Amino acid sequence: MIKKLALFCLYIATARGYAQSRVTDVLPIKISRTVTFSTQTGSNMSVDISPDGKQVVFDLLGDLYIVSVDGGLARQLTRGLAVNTRPVWSPKGDKIAYISDATGIDRLTVINTTGGQSQSFGTKERGVPIWGTEGDWIASNSRNPAGDYFMYYLGGGRVKVTPDINRITNFSPDSKFIYCDHIKMTGERCIMKYDIALGIQNQFFEFDSESIENLQNIKVAPDGSWLSYLVLNNVEYNLVVIDLVGKTKRVLAQWYCKVPDPGSGAFQYGISADSKKIVIGYGGKLHLIDVPSGKNDTISFLAHVKVDMGKLNDNHFKLDQNSLVAKYIRYAHASPDGKRLVFAALSRIYIMDLPNGTPRLLVDQPVNQFQPAWSPDGHWVAYTSWSDKTFGQVWKAGMNGAPPIQITKEPGVYHNPTWSNDGKDIVVGKGGRWFEDKPWIGGRDGPGYGKLLIVGVKDGDARIIADSIPLTSRQVFSLTGDSLIYTSLHNKSIGGTYPYLIVQSLGNGTRVIATGQPSGADEFFIRQIIVSPDRRFIVYLRQENLHLIPLLRSGQPSIIYDEEQQLPVIRFARGGFDPHWEKGGKILSWSYANKYYQVDPEKIVNAAFLAVKKRVKGETVDPAVLDVSIVPDKTITINLKVPRRVSTTLVALKNARIITMQDNKVIEKGTLLIRNGRLVTVEKSDHVKIPDGAIVVDLSGKTIMPGLIDLHDHLRLTAEIFPQQKWELMANLAYGITTAREPSGSHDSFGYEELIETGKMIGPRLFNVGRAVRDKPYYEINKLEDARIIVQNRARMGAVLVKQYLQETRQRRQWLLLACEEAGLNMTNEVEMGMRGFLGHIKDGSSGIEHNPLWGEAFEDVYKLVAASGTYLTPTLQATHGTSSAKLQFDSLFCKADKRLTHYFPNEQIDQRCMQWKEMKDNSGLQFLQSFLNHSRINAEIYARGGKITMGSHGENPGIGAHFEIWALQMGGLTNLEALRTATILAAGALGMQKDLGSLEAGKIADLLILDNNPLDDIQHTIDIRYIMKNGILYNANTLEVYSP
Repeated sequence: MIKKLALFCLYIATARGYAQSRVTDVLPIKISRTVTFSTQTGSNMSVDISPDGKQVVFDLLGDLYIVSVDGGLARQLTRGLAVNTRPVWSPKGDKIAYISDATGIDRLTVINTTGGQSQSFGTKERGVPIWGTEGDWIASNSRNPAGDYFMYYLGGGRVKVTPDINRITNFSPDSKFIYCDHIKMTGERCIMKYDIALGIQNQFFEFDSESIENLQNIKVAPDGSWLSYLVLNNVEYNLVVIDLVGKTKRVLAQWYCKVPDPGSGAFQYGISADSKKIVIGYGGKLHLIDVPSGKNDTISFLAHVKVDMGKLNDNHFKLDQNSLVAKYIRYAHASPDGKRLVFAALSRIYIMDLPNGTPRLLVDQPVNQFQPAWSPDGHWVAYTSWSDKTFGQVWKAGMNGAPPIQITKEPGVYHNPTWSNDGKDIVVGKGGRWFEDKPWIGGRDGPGYGKLLIVGVKDGDARIIADSIPLTSRQVFSLTGDSLIYTSLHNKSIGGTYPYLIVQSLGNGTRVIATGQPSGADEFFIRQIIVSPDRRFIVYLRQENLHLIPLLRSGQPSIIYDEEQQLPVIRFARGGFDPHWEKGGKILSWSYANKYYQVDPEKIVNAAFLAVKKRVKGETVDPAVLDVSIVPDKTITINLKVPRRVSTTLVALKNARIITMQDNKVIEKGTLLIRNGRLVTVEKSDHVKIPDGAIVVDLSGKTIMPGLIDLHDHLRLTAEIFPQQKWELMANLAYGITTAREPSGSHDSFGYEELIETGKMIGPRLFNVGRAVRDKPYYEINKLEDARIIVQNRARMGAVLVKQYLQETRQRRQWLLLACEEAGLNMTNEVEMGMRGFLGHIKDGSSGIEHNPLWGEAFEDVYKLVAASGTYLTPTLQATHGTSSAKLQFDSLFCKADKRLTHYFPNEQIDQRCMQWKEMKDNSGLQFLQSFLNHSRINAEIYARGGKITMGSHGENPGIGAHFEIWALQMGGLTNLEALRTATILAAGALGMQKDLGSLEAGKIADLLILDNNPLDDIQHTIDIRYIMKNGILYNANTLEVYSP
């Protein structure tokens, strides 16, 4: 009892009403399959020894096992979808504590050594469990993300640890002291000894300065006579013991780690109660080390592994070569008389008669057209343009088909033209950044900031209204036309750089009617702010949803987005863009995909009143947002059909070697017949009769293989204003990438997809995820329904895939996966750098993972599990964690650039990459440049066991980077043919498109490469491309001109 009272002196506050939870596996996804195999090796095992020294507990592939110290058959203690790691035996030996996400979030968890139901404590506890000496208290050895440090009583309740204590290593056996790992303000690292009864701490031991930042898992022996730790030097671990009496240092064990993860707390080890033994896992084995003598015995074990998994969410799709129905519809709004609709699609302006007319082109021009706006009389449409050569302007076009009239005089990047009420002026945003004598068109997340101009419609004279505005926001004139309402980022009277809604009299006076919060300065969070002309409402876009705020009439500025959640806003459209006020503010319109909506804003407000009543009744509601469900007054379908660019000719490619990717099938002298963009025949030449009228190309001595599929191709596509052509897209096609997947773009990426499909831009066939679904504040997933809306919106745009990007909890990741399964979409995941998150993705049943994790050690157990899971792993060896990037290995090619490279890559890009390679070689040497092979070899091991490894270049070195990736995968141990399969048939499977892409078979789409040399002889011959065929159209690789024999 005295010891327990002393423990309470350690703490400064008790939690109110805290109770532990008794849980089984309550994750949203349920078990639907089990992978079973036997193993005598384990990867990244955390280990502890029982107090009586007779048993060892260890984690293996996310479950816990117990084995005798004499070795033998290991007993599996946990099952289910949860990832359970870092087990620690209780002082009495009857319980084991560990970290588990069985409740959907990482928590301290306790289970009896006989198994059964577990107890969970805390939230987001990601360290290593630490037991109080008597075994009735438990803590993590590190603070949670909120910076708090709690100890939990097994009987219920918790207490907060004093802030004087940093990272606990362990308690002393008599409960008088706590040993803590501490870094001084001066940088020295030491162990502090905290006296629980007196509440004071003193330095117990100070480490020397050598590699103190690489020390891990520091522990003080129970008898206090020595301490131990791990030290990581590059890829080598040492287990070090320091005698605290003689101050001598010894290395007890040393091992090589393929891809270390220094931040994961890997290689957790246990110390026996008598301070004589250390048990640790490394090299795939369990080791029992006698500390006095250094004798190292292996504890041999056999584990019959049972890994429970969710259903593999692996959907398949069929590629459509018929006319495309445009889904990327922007800036749709009705004419003042309500009879016509104007909108932007495919970088052109269209109009249609309401309600269901056929869209027609407003005016044909050799420039891209965006962001239309009706004149007040409905006779004209103003819009912005972009030309890669002459840049952007503002134009107006009438309804009679006459040539458009240029309004602005100076070229630039213009956004969101708005007519004055009398039709004499146009207010428009203009970007202000220039690079290399060219205006900056914008980035993936938006066009940035610029100036607000007012321009005379007749004379084009312009003057500046505001120096800094977010170019995504919209300005509006008041009903009387005597003032302008716009968004500014600066206000001298208030200060700061938050967004402000300014009312500016067309005389001189201005005032602030609303203000934002700091996060509002990032254009992704709050965009497209627009006030109703009658000043009753503000509408804005946040997280791809539309929100409405009644504008206060108190004389004080309203808050656009209240981070303190004191002023709830009304979220009325889950999925919506381009809000527009019509009829002077009586109608609010917006669009999403190819749907256009209208609603009376009063309907939204009335729905909000009902939502408030539900809140009063105690229903669970997000305190920051009032979600309302409304049926728009009008829903219009925009049916714009445009032909896809597909060959309509009959082509015969004869006498070539054909690498089919049908298993190992290679036809040494074969012929392909292509009709209407699809393969009709793939056979030996002497088995094929070429029809009359076919275009025949003799390819004797050439090699044909399927077009490359790059599954992780960051194309960095600009938002809002699109270029006419983009060199990165052209370089991709020129280097043989006929299909690319953009794993983290924006909503605008769907627009590029449609432009390429219809032949208006040159590039690979493109598949987009839209925006990757990141955690708060980007997207908020608080329940399954939130995930459903995110997924369904992407499905509405035609996506086949969703990208989950580091959602904080397992529960949110699983909700998103369940929503994908319901919608028939696949989901791929940004890898969690550590193996805990990686194992979670595997066990959940996701179809894909992007990037290799920090593998730590990887042995047969990991190879077998990943292979058996069916999950596609895209390593991206050119963007690796923990090693060099593979792109550095091959950047030497930029120092001897050929014609194709110089044709597509800007000179400054070539010079930069060449210089970077030379610097890395001189400073680091080729040994470092090849450290990515530690990743590549693991990928080859997984492939050898039937695993699905796929190629993704990460968009590094557009086009040519895909070849670098193939070469890097081959260097890890794949055969040349296996390396090619990662970029063809396996990549097609990851897309769910293996019925149409990835191999040369009758019925599949005619995407292929014609090579001068055989890549089966030398993998680097993949780059020797003469021609590329996409959709049956043959391009010259050096120029992308359509080949005509």
